[in-house]
Amino acid sequence: MLKSIDMLIGFALVMLLASMTVTFITQALVDLSGKRGKHLLAGLTGLLRQISPALPEQVAGNIATAVLKHPMIAEANGKLGTVVQREELVKILLELASPDSPSQSLDKATKETLAGVLKKSGIDNPAETLRNIRALSAKLETVNPELASHVRKQMAIFSETTGEFVNAINTWFDEQMDRLTQRFSASLRGVTLGISLLLALSVQLDTFRLFNQLSMDDKLRESLVVQAQQVSPSQTNKAQVDQLRQIASSPIIIIGEQWLEEWRVRKGAQLPGILVSALLMSFGAPFWYDALKNLLRLRPLLASKEQEQRSERQTAQPSAQPAVAGLTPPAPQAVASLMGERGDLTAVG
Repeated sequence: MLKSIDMLIGFALVMLLASMTVTFITQALVDLSGKRGKHLLAGLTGLLRQISPALPEQVAGNIATAVLKHPMIAEANGKLGTVVQREELVKILLELASPDSPSQSLDKATKETLAGVLKKSGIDNPAETLRNIRALSAKLETVNPELASHVRKQMAIFSETTGEFVNAINTWFDEQMDRLTQRFSASLRGVTLGISLLLALSVQLDTFRLFNQLSMDDKLRESLVVQAQQVSPSQTNKAQVDQLRQIASSPIIIIGEQWLEEWRVRKGAQLPGILVSALLMSFGAPFWYDALKNLLRLRPLLASKEQEQRSERQTAQPSAQPAVAGLTPPAPQAVASLMGERGDLTAVG
C-alpha cells in the first residue's frame, strides 16, 4: 500500500511540474497576443450595442477601444486594458463625450455620436455631470470614510445621473461580464489543452510508461517522494513557485536519469498514454498541487499502519495444535507397541 501511495505522489509531482510549464507557456502566449484585451473589447462592444441598439458596430468598437486605451485602463505597454470596473466605464464614457476630452481619444464623428446617445438618455452635459460625480464622491469620502471606494463612486453616479444610459449600464454590465468570463475561460481551456498536447508529444510523456517506471525504479520513486515532501502547504504562492522551480532545475531528481534517457531516445511511448498525459496536464497546477497535498497527508497514516502490521507479523508466535477433549497425543513408541510389526507395512522381519 505504501508503494502505491508513493507512486501516486511521484506521479502527482511530475504532473504538477508539467502543469506549471503549461501554465507559464499559456500565460506568456495570452499576454503576447493580448487575448484578454481582445475579449474585453468584444464584450464592451456588445455591451454598448445592447444599451443602444441603433449604435453601429464600428462606432461601438471605436468607443470600446478608446475606453480600453484610456490611461486609467490601458496596460503599461500601451496595449488594451484587461480589467474595467462598472463605475470606471461610466466616468470614461462621460469623459470621452465631453468637448474638452483629448482629441486623440475619439474622432469627431464618433464623439458626436456618443454625445447624442447620452443626450437621448437624459445627460445633456457630460462634462458637467462628470465634475458633479467627482465632487460628490470626494464629499462622500469626507462624510462617510467607512464606505468602500466603489460604493462611494456608485452612490455619486446614481445621484448625478438619472438617464437611461447609465441605468442600462448598471443593468447589463454584470451579465455581460459574466458571459465574457465564460467565453474567455472556454477559449483558454482550448489553448491549455493544445499546449499540453504539444508538450506531451515533444517529451513523449506517456502516463502508463511513467507509472510502470515508478513501479520498478525504487530510487526514482523515493527521490520524488523526498522532493514532494518539501512542497509545504503553509508557504506563500511565490515561495511555492520558487521552490518548485528549484526542484525542476534537477532533471535527475524529477524524472530520474534512466527515464530522462528514455525521453531522449523516445522509444516505447504510446499515443494513448501521451493523450492521457496531455489531458491530465490540462487540469492545471492548482489541481495537482491540491492532489499532492492530500497524498502527502495520507502517506504518514499508511506508513504507520504498515509499520504496525509488520511489527505484529514479526512478534507473532506459531500457534500450538489444539487439544481434543483434554487428551494429549500418544507417544510414537506407544503407537508402535499397539500396532505390532504385523500392522506395520514398513517393518522388516
